[in-house]
Amino acid sequence: ILALEGLILDENPAREDMPKAFETPAVLITNYDLKIKSGYLNPQHNLRMDSVQTALLFEERKKEMCREIARKIINSGANVLFSEGDIDPHIETLLRDSNILAFKKLKIKDL
Repeated sequence: ILALEGLILDENPAREDMPKAFETPAVLITNYDLKIKSGYLNPQHNLRMDSVQTALLFEERKKEMCREIARKIINSGANVLFSEGDIDPHIETLLRDSNILAFKKLKIKDL
């Protein structure tokens, strides 16, 4: 009989530069996308970026919303995240910077 401690996954992390191993993992599982939905940005709503400043303000607000999502994950104490949905690249970077390993687009049956 062989006893193994830990978990081996046949999945790739959200980013290659995320941590690879943890002594005491704290796991968070989500079943939704961790990104800003841009459904309100479609041709039917006639949203126009009439200046570079408007586009920059829009992008900054989007980044702030991503920081809020990442902050909630970081404050949860988790250092491993399994997400059934997609993860925004900006959130991935913030999680990596906080030493959190994230997996995205996983099948619920694998969780």
